[in-house]
Amino acid sequence: MSEGPRDAEDAFGGPSDAEGSACGSHECPGVPDPHLTPRSPQRCLQRIHQALQHYRDLLGSDIFQDQPQPQLETTMEQLLRHVQEGHGRPPRHPLAPTAVWARHLARHLALKRLRSFAAVISRVFNHSAR
Repeated sequence: MSEGPRDAEDAFGGPSDAEGSACGSHECPGVPDPHLTPRSPQRCLQRIHQALQHYRDLLGSDIFQDQPQPQLETTMEQLLRHVQEGHGRPPRHPLAPTAVWARHLARHLALKRLRSFAAVISRVFNHSAR
């Protein structure tokens, strides 16, 4: 049981900048301003990797205990393998327990942010493929 509710940014936002600014306009091509030149594509890929790990860990946490998302977890694992530089499976990082009363909201927010993150990385990868 949790000692109390976690801060929303820690609990649902992933590593800092994991969502909308995971690859802020100054670091990744096309997100959100395609007119700015990327400074470090490797940094962008690293931030995407960190966010994918975070969302994979969130999907395996207690907030999805009542409604597991095995297909999403599998997708996160597959994406992690594609962006991972080295070999092997990235380790899971256990998250602090969430209070039972907060799980529904935490699940909703996590899925909402994951959807936003997916839109951002699709723009990044789409732009990179050109």
